[in-house]
Amino acid sequence: MKTPMSRFQIHDDLTAPEGSVPVLRGALATGGQLPNFLGVIAGSPAVLRAYARFRSELRHGRLKIGTLELLTAVLFDIGVFLLVCGTLVTLVHHLARLVEGADA
Repeated sequence: MKTPMSRFQIHDDLTAPEGSVPVLRGALATGGQLPNFLGVIAGSPAVLRAYARFRSELRHGRLKIGTLELLTAVLFDIGVFLLVCGTLVTLVHHLARLVEGADA
């Protein structure tokens, strides 16, 4: 852990799990310095590999159609989730006000 004040464990090529080490060494070889964001997500090799793949696809200026379809579906699901949560919070708020008014 590099920064004792951080709430997240920031890995480097010595402390990262085995699956993250090749990706981190590649990042160190190209950039020379490892951003803290990469050090944090290095705790999960699958997330680090996905991030590295996504960055490499963006580097070419285009995303493959499969990646675009996946991102569209995920963003749509997130939007629906936020809409439902917002509606439920509003409903609970109004119900709580009704109950408080009935108790008074």
